[in-house]
Amino acid sequence: MAVGTGFRSTRDDPTLFPKSFLNDPQRDIVWVRKDNFEQTLLSAGTNRTGGRAAGLQVKVSRNGHSYVLPDLLRKRYEVPVVYFDLNKDFYRIKNELHARVQRGEIDVDVERDFVHGKAVDVDIREKLLDFAPIVAALLDGRITADRLIDAEIGTALVVTGLEEKGETPLVLAQ
Repeated sequence: MAVGTGFRSTRDDPTLFPKSFLNDPQRDIVWVRKDNFEQTLLSAGTNRTGGRAAGLQVKVSRNGHSYVLPDLLRKRYEVPVVYFDLNKDFYRIKNELHARVQRGEIDVDVERDFVHGKAVDVDIREKLLDFAPIVAALLDGRITADRLIDAEIGTALVVTGLEEKGETPLVLAQ
């Protein structure tokens, strides 16, 4: 069973997951035994005494060259990185990794350790792309959470009203 290590629901439920893995900087997702959450599943090629917990690190960025690549070059993560590239820079980073492996600068299994988020779930990537401008506006202070909620409620009311009149609403994302 896969468990998100940073979720509030995980943190707040002591029966769900061993506290030792909460906020694990190596794994955003960890696999555990369904019948015993205290036992993590191990990565392939490891043994019970010296094994590494199986997991994934998930990254989302518009600038993976600055945000993701340096950590990959330092081999910061001992688990594969799934990267959702919001500026379509996955292959640029992958090519950079391959070039450095070819030159003998790093020892990384690029095909195993660097995974395109789009290959994992294209719908998640599309949703991230849809929400990116909203998150940026919140972080930049161009919109407040209250205003965002008000806008959502307004949109929902308009759509509901149109549907009740038998109209087919067309809602375009910005």
